[in-house]
Amino acid sequence: MINFVDSLNKGLELVNQYDANNKEIETVFAELNRQLNKAYDGKLVIELNNYNPPNQFHDECWDIVAKNPISLEYSQETYTLAEWTQSSTGYPCAIFFSGQKCVCEDKESLEQAIAELLSDPVVARDLRTVINQTSTE
Repeated sequence: MINFVDSLNKGLELVNQYDANNKEIETVFAELNRQLNKAYDGKLVIELNNYNPPNQFHDECWDIVAKNPISLEYSQETYTLAEWTQSSTGYPCAIFFSGQKCVCEDKESLEQAIAELLSDPVVARDLRTVINQTSTE
């Protein structure tokens, strides 16, 4: 006979793994934004944006977006930089941009993928636009 309790316990372990991995992913984006805030005087924030609420029939849809939080004219406008997917346990995750796919198995590979994203000329052009938006000052 199948042991359903063991199955549930395995599922609960995976939830814990997801929570830990998701927290780690959040720390990578927090560090990214800490550095950007310092370098660009608060004119650039990059974050994950969920554009399709999840349901039991399909996965969540995410983008990596940029915005200028101190811009008056464009305060609600975001620029989509890349598509983001992640597994049910957080890693692997993948970033799709400019015809590239960067698969990230851990924090270090995620940091490297974000560095590649930022150095892409198409992405950098959008980021320059965000940084140069009119501020509220």
